[in-house]
Amino acid sequence: MLESVIRRTHEYAKKHPEITDISKIAKGVQVKPINAKKALERYDVINGKSIAKKPR
Repeated sequence: MLESVIRRTHEYAKKHPEITDISKIAKGVQVKPINAKKALERYDVINGKSIAKKPR
């Protein structure tokens, strides 16, 4: 998962709190819905940064 995808998805979701449907968020960020779902799950809200797994 790319860091930029995670950041863009989270910023878009934060900017549009009225959109709750993941497929609509994905369309707004122009990523696949499965990737948008993973990106939102992996974002660390407290520290404001991604908790994506490090590439090997």
